[in-house]
Amino acid sequence: MQPETRVSAEREQVNCLYRIWEVLNRLDTDFEEAFTVVAKAIPVCVRFPDLCRVRVIYAGQTFAAEKAVETSWFYGQEIRVQNRAAGNILVYYTQEVPLVSGALFDDNERHLFEMIAVRLGHFIEHRELLRNLGHIPPKKKESTAQRPNDWRTLIALLRNTNLDLVFRLSHKMLVHLRLRGMAEADSIMERLGVHAEREDDDDATTAMMPVQRSREDTITFSEDVFRLASTSLSDDEVFTCLHRWMQEDKCSYFARTISNPDSTLRETIDAIRFLSHCAAQGVELSDWLLKAAHVHLIQRFLSDQLEFVKIAKDYIAKDDFYDLIRRMVYLQGSHGKLGAKGARLFLASHILQKKSGEHPELRKIKTPKSWYITTDCLFAFLCYNNLEDLMDQKYKKLDQVRQEYPLVAQFFRHAQFPPEIVRGLAMALDDFGDVPLVVRGSSLLEDQLGAEFSGKYVSRFIPPYGRKQERLKAVLDGIAEVYASVFAAEPIEFRAERGLIDFEEDVGVLIQEAVGMRVGRYFLPAFSGDAYGGAENIPGIRGESMLRLVFGLGTRMNARPEDDSSVQYTLSQSPRLLTILNIGKHAGDTAMMDVINLESAQIESLVVNDFLKSYGRKFVGIEQVMSSIRDGQTVPFSPLGFEYDKDQCLVTFDGMVRSTPLVQQIRTILDVLVKAFHTPLEIEFATNGHDLYLLECKGPRQGRTAKS
Repeated sequence: MQPETRVSAEREQVNCLYRIWEVLNRLDTDFEEAFTVVAKAIPVCVRFPDLCRVRVIYAGQTFAAEKAVETSWFYGQEIRVQNRAAGNILVYYTQEVPLVSGALFDDNERHLFEMIAVRLGHFIEHRELLRNLGHIPPKKKESTAQRPNDWRTLIALLRNTNLDLVFRLSHKMLVHLRLRGMAEADSIMERLGVHAEREDDDDATTAMMPVQRSREDTITFSEDVFRLASTSLSDDEVFTCLHRWMQEDKCSYFARTISNPDSTLRETIDAIRFLSHCAAQGVELSDWLLKAAHVHLIQRFLSDQLEFVKIAKDYIAKDDFYDLIRRMVYLQGSHGKLGAKGARLFLASHILQKKSGEHPELRKIKTPKSWYITTDCLFAFLCYNNLEDLMDQKYKKLDQVRQEYPLVAQFFRHAQFPPEIVRGLAMALDDFGDVPLVVRGSSLLEDQLGAEFSGKYVSRFIPPYGRKQERLKAVLDGIAEVYASVFAAEPIEFRAERGLIDFEEDVGVLIQEAVGMRVGRYFLPAFSGDAYGGAENIPGIRGESMLRLVFGLGTRMNARPEDDSSVQYTLSQSPRLLTILNIGKHAGDTAMMDVINLESAQIESLVVNDFLKSYGRKFVGIEQVMSSIRDGQTVPFSPLGFEYDKDQCLVTFDGMVRSTPLVQQIRTILDVLVKAFHTPLEIEFATNGHDLYLLECKGPRQGRTAKS
């Protein structure tokens, strides 16, 4: 298949999933509508859509968008509900077509059918449960006279579909009857003999093993229990008990799925969606379940570090995960997480949101829209391209790693991504729209405060123009560069210095909307910065909270001292300017700034004065960034009458510090986050000229103190 044809096919498959998922996620969708939509959507994304017909078979009924056909050219995908066959998706060609590797449908098409079948299985399971619980009204409203027989109909249905559930419900009813003082319940319990000892067995271990239940035994047990219930309890009481127990049973399945470390990301996400459906339908969930699920979700998606979990459970609600899972890219059997950078930013944003009621200045603090590629996709990428041997690169001598890195980077540039990742990224681009993006690494090893990998992995800028397939390729190339940088000498040396070399380096990818504005052919924030705080409130740690600002991209804060154009202030109640290089140097041609060239999509370093000569009059808010120089002294900047070709100016952010709430906002952000994390912190931020965006929250770099 040609590259452009493959991209088109993948786009159609993504659109197909969108249409199906949209219908299945609606609470008012019935089986007929769901199956008909599936039958109509699938043909669009196969090789020969005009020749394709689809039938969905469930509960003895056939659903199709067009007249049903039966030919010898078909593929069947089983629909399973609770590990039992429940139906089939049959995809036909009306005439013979060319084969692909001996098959009617290629790997991507068959994988699509499998994904749809899995999703249909979950849809059927959820709808059947909710209907049985009475939360989805039937097409025709039943009369009140039929209500007393509801529980009998329900038990009869379950005996044919879920005998294990029948046993659990029968056992609960038996306990309920015993608590109500029904003497016959004891004799039924004795006949059950679930834990009866085998006295004729000399092996004590075997003698204590539970007796296996046959289907006939379970049905007999159930009939005995509910016969007693029908004579001892009212129909309304029986129905109410079954209603509550079925809710508890299904919710316990949800809890087991969430808490099971072997559950895949897909299974966990489906459990979350099921919980959302139940809550929307008014299903009551027990407090213990909600608390347990809350903690397990934090551990599953964000971090299993004890300190992180203790903090996160106070600020992140289970509902916050509903939006998160819609913005994750992962593989079918994934067990990955967001990575520490993404997890800490996610937590920090929710801390600030929760505290914004106490601190109004936090209400205007934002975080960039983000999508996350899970940490285990790196290894899947390596395996997909037969590059697994690179996992041992970290044990080589650093000189050898440096020599081999250009070849490693070349391998990654020409590597392919698993189709699931490509489809997920296509959805992400649709969600972002035509905005500039930044691709960043997010390592699991950064879970430990003080082991942050800031600057160790590359970041890539994705311009906001081009056709979707061009932007998709740019994003994939950016991710490949992030992955390649994991095997560079600098991060390997960094991990070795911190005793992390023997741990697997699982790196997630954080894709974010870039913060900034377009100025001519450049894209840049009005300013960027970082701030450090909290040491003065921690016994035994010395330091003063400080703020550092830089014109343009924050990459300039890591520049060489002779090019440093950053400005440093204390974060005291009366901010004090700490560091600024000599006026002559900053007023001359050596003060630099970093911008993104939209034409090359690369970071470019410019002389500040050269940028101002071209764009100073167009830059909104320039008076907050610059100060004028008169007679060797800095004075407030006034754009009126300022001659950029002749007059001298200096980056001081004096207007920003004096005339805006920036310092108070940064001080409050640090105070709130330090109190939540119980440790000194460093944050990074940027502005698009209107809003302040938090970009990162991390432990302080080693040796970080305020300059004097």
